[in-house]
Amino acid sequence: MKRLLALGGMGLFLLLVGCIAEKEEDLSKVASVSMQETGEAQEEEILVGENISKTTGLETVNAMATFVGYANVDELDEASDLILIGTPTRDFIERASNNTYYSDGHIQDISTLTDFKIEHVIKNEEDVELEDVIAIIEPISIIEQNGVKTVLTVEDYVELQKGKTYIIFLGKNTYGRYSVINMNNGRFAIEEDGNLELAVMADSVQEKHSEFQKEVLEKYGLNP
Repeated sequence: MKRLLALGGMGLFLLLVGCIAEKEEDLSKVASVSMQETGEAQEEEILVGENISKTTGLETVNAMATFVGYANVDELDEASDLILIGTPTRDFIERASNNTYYSDGHIQDISTLTDFKIEHVIKNEEDVELEDVIAIIEPISIIEQNGVKTVLTVEDYVELQKGKTYIIFLGKNTYGRYSVINMNNGRFAIEEDGNLELAVMADSVQEKHSEFQKEVLEKYGLNP
């Protein structure tokens, strides 16, 4: 089932998502979705669909939205305020969801704070230290209603997995927090079998992510 909504984009980098169900309608009442991006606010059309997360097994509401994207690894590198290699320290369902709501109960924006242990700093070493654990923002979250948990995400973004090593590209917001930029193509698993990471992503993003991943691993000498 899909629903057509209106999107108003504004600002820079961090995603703002709004979608929540009335208690009796089981995710049937969806508000709005917006992304912070460069430029003036504008009207866009988006589709919101429901599926099942391949990583958590939870029902997922996914929104497609306009965001600041980068076509290749050089552009992504230049746009990043911080580039790190490391691993999440907690499972996704244990992380802090940072959701805010409008007065009518609809979600205003969502994100998840992911504790990320730094193993190597590729860009801007002066901002962090090795072995530090920093909280980074991911454009995905979990809501719980009537005891039922649901994943909210944008552009089929897949959360970083505990126990896996990643290279991540981060932008710094006005509050001093770092967030993943370029959606799925701003976080790449470093593993012997890249297909393991691709398998949990939507079919529509796998090809581009695979191409981007090869460029990233080659550029930074991270090929297994």
